[in-house]
Amino acid sequence: MRLLSTAKKKDDQIEFPDFPCQFISVSPARIVARKKGLGTNCKIFLMKENDIGINSRAVDLHELPVEVYARTTNGQDRLSGNIRFFHSYDCCARQYWRSKPLCRHENTIIIIGFGNYGRCILERAILTNIISVDQHVTYHIFGDAAAFLAMHRHLHEVFSLGQISKTTDSLIFHDESWEAHPLILSQAARIIICPDDEPEGWSIFWQLNRYYKISGHIDLHSNRRAPGVSYFGTNEEIYTPNQIMRTALNKAAVTINEIFRSSVSYPTLSWDDLDDFHRESKIAAADHLLMKVRILLNDETITELTPAIMKNAYQKYCETKEDESIRDMYRRLDHLRWLRFYTFYNWSYGPFRHDAQRQHPMLCPYVQLNPEQRRERDAAWEILGRISQSL
Repeated sequence: MRLLSTAKKKDDQIEFPDFPCQFISVSPARIVARKKGLGTNCKIFLMKENDIGINSRAVDLHELPVEVYARTTNGQDRLSGNIRFFHSYDCCARQYWRSKPLCRHENTIIIIGFGNYGRCILERAILTNIISVDQHVTYHIFGDAAAFLAMHRHLHEVFSLGQISKTTDSLIFHDESWEAHPLILSQAARIIICPDDEPEGWSIFWQLNRYYKISGHIDLHSNRRAPGVSYFGTNEEIYTPNQIMRTALNKAAVTINEIFRSSVSYPTLSWDDLDDFHRESKIAAADHLLMKVRILLNDETITELTPAIMKNAYQKYCETKEDESIRDMYRRLDHLRWLRFYTFYNWSYGPFRHDAQRQHPMLCPYVQLNPEQRRERDAAWEILGRISQSL
């Protein structure tokens, strides 16, 4: 994919983008007209945050025969038929946990900085970091979390808030600064430095190394590579076709939905008929595939899903699911993942499903599910076979 930038003059100076691209100075309409009927269809990427709402270049793009991807910090994934949003902070968080997944030995994780990057990194941890039905990971978060906690009102139903638990994951939000907690810093298996201000992150990184006893490793959000530093979130890692367009991820999500529809006795919607929330639910299930593969193969070095790895994982699943206790564990684990997703979006238990009220009868402990509801969790594992076949 070649990224074209229509940078804009400001005070007689051209604003060059801080990402790899080919610089041009013509309108998208002229590009489409020139390219019409030649090769693949155009894809237009608007790289300024909230570009679709404030930039004149976005006007009337829905009338062009192109796919438009607009960088934003909020809003829905789609605006109209050919316009989609992508969230750079979410792309960064997804790339972080995919390249540096949670490991079994990591029981204490610190997040320093709770702006756009910190919130997305915690969100991905909540939705993706499920590796055992018995896990009890503690996340210490340093930064202003008042708005986050006000928005996600049901987290206490699946997490221990403010107190460390030995039976479930814990979220500890600190009002005071990280500097005041040397004991927590020394005990952490992982420290993630991710304030929105990158120079501030580097300052924190040097202070930690200079003044504090650290037993775990430190990951620093930085758009600049540096030797000897475990960094993440460079533009080269974030602004890729797979991150922005989520082609492979969306394909897996569609397949999960197809398997789910064929596994239940009641009517369900096709992918095209799903709303954004329920699409995102399937995408979250697809996001968790890496964790499932690592669990099945008992290999925490895996960070990429190759055809051979997917095939081996599915074979392992087929062999082990014949044991009722193991199959039950697989279902329990994915039910926990599903619970965390719905709870994050403020759904709660109700005797009947009511989308407008955000109530669902399956938002309960696994032991309270009936046999058909438990079988619904198989779709998120069976997808491994479909993907391995297509690869």
